[in-house]
Amino acid sequence: MFETLKLPLHILSLWVWVFAALNILFFGGILVSAFFTQPFIPPQGYSGGWFVLPQEGFVLFAVGLFLFNFAVAALLMITLPGLGFFVLPVAFLGYRAFLWGLLVNQLSGSLFYAAWPTIFLEGEGYVVAAVAGIDLGLSWLKLSWAHKREVNSRFEGLKMALMECGHLYILVAILLFAAAVVESATIYLV
Repeated sequence: MFETLKLPLHILSLWVWVFAALNILFFGGILVSAFFTQPFIPPQGYSGGWFVLPQEGFVLFAVGLFLFNFAVAALLMITLPGLGFFVLPVAFLGYRAFLWGLLVNQLSGSLFYAAWPTIFLEGEGYVVAAVAGIDLGLSWLKLSWAHKREVNSRFEGLKMALMECGHLYILVAILLFAAAVVESATIYLV
């Protein structure tokens, strides 16, 4: 298991400043959004009976949640737009932080605290996905920014970035799978 994570963590360490900035943007954005929208959206209390448990069961719900978060939320919405322009993953991550801040603002009591483990795990998965998207975008735009070693062509740079993206997505998959299990457990237990 640790050997599997060695390369993704090494690639992430090459992007440590971007990774740190994206974490500040995302988690800080959630807090700022929740704080500044508080006067406009009153918290909703738990009234019981307003949420229907998914019928497919815990395991299928967790797997479905993971697949959606992995394929749609991380890959299609955050990483792949980076191929077009490297700033787009940052913009979409910031927008997601704003939306999550609105959602967190509406939670009260035990629901507020029960949501944080999922927010941390899933959010970190999206931050790593954004790093992969920035890497993809910079690989063909400005080779020297994206790669520490010498790259001869944009095609070679993009090929290297795609390999790095694949390795980073191992970490994204682990984080999003853990988040899906925690979120499913939270839904079924709360």
